[in-house]
Amino acid sequence: MKNMWIGVASLLIHFLASCGGSPAGRIELKLVWGCDPSFDEASAGVTEWCLYMFSTGGSLLEIKCGRDLSALEIAVEPDLQTVVPALEGLDATRTPLLRGVGLPVRLSEGDEYEVRIPLAPVGQTMAISGIGGSCGILPHAVAHSPALVMPSGHVLVPGTPDPAANPAEAALVIDPVTYDFFKLATPPSMVRMGHAAVVAGRTGVAVFGGRSSAQPEGMDSVAVLRNGEAFGDPYDPAADYGSAFFEESNPLLEKRTGVQAAVFYGNQVLVYDGQSPPEMWYADREESEYLQSAGPDDAFPATIGNIAPSVMAVSEDVAALAGGVKDHQGLLAVQPGAAIAGYVNFDVADA
Repeated sequence: MKNMWIGVASLLIHFLASCGGSPAGRIELKLVWGCDPSFDEASAGVTEWCLYMFSTGGSLLEIKCGRDLSALEIAVEPDLQTVVPALEGLDATRTPLLRGVGLPVRLSEGDEYEVRIPLAPVGQTMAISGIGGSCGILPHAVAHSPALVMPSGHVLVPGTPDPAANPAEAALVIDPVTYDFFKLATPPSMVRMGHAAVVAGRTGVAVFGGRSSAQPEGMDSVAVLRNGEAFGDPYDPAADYGSAFFEESNPLLEKRTGVQAAVFYGNQVLVYDGQSPPEMWYADREESEYLQSAGPDDAFPATIGNIAPSVMAVSEDVAALAGGVKDHQGLLAVQPGAAIAGYVNFDVADA
């Protein structure tokens, strides 16, 4: 990750007033490039550029293609919606060579936005890191994989859905000073996606559930980080961070995919998926118990498509709960050292 990204072009998106007519606002897209080869070399085979506007649900709203990248403009009707801009560079056979996707933008009349889109060669995975950052090609894909910021400043990405990845080295770490990547040793089960990962305790990292091509119905696997004490201290250039490794631990009580996890008291982890009964995992003994609820039986309502309700810890012992088919919301109070949770201020969400 030695190459600083550079700006390569700017594109304009106009969005119209709800009644049509003249533009009511604009989005300026800043295309950035920071990978080898150079942008000029990588785009030499591009004969046409296509600018897309998607809804957050993935529906295509508008498309505009042309040979001149800098001349591309597109207009969209706002309808108070959030849009996701994307760009592709196509060759003479209309095969994508370069691709980039921007962050979602909420359209509002009268506003102007600037959105950066990092471009990368299709078929390669790029990471942008740091302010003014740098970029490099990841050794394997990390889609649908969680990322953790450790106390040392390192970014840890445990697990990969890439079947071509080396299962013995399926965890990536980004150094916060050099921006270089290195890999950690892992058990074969770390080739997975849709899993959850948390920092539990001062240095402990645990990875829960997910699915793989071999176990599409879900996994009960738990992998924990060993020899990772250095990640719990301020950055030390002399520390041997690469000696840490993941090891398979006791399994969960249920196979889970689309997993979410929330940490309480530093070492209790609520693990759930919206499908099976939630369980509480204890970092000190690396095993779990089914959660006992002191409240409504449907506090964790069944969901559709493996989408779990959202739980976000707001203090050591309380978390906010929202979502699920019934749009529940409330506060979840967890007892220390026990798999017991009570629900307060429980109601139906407004939206």
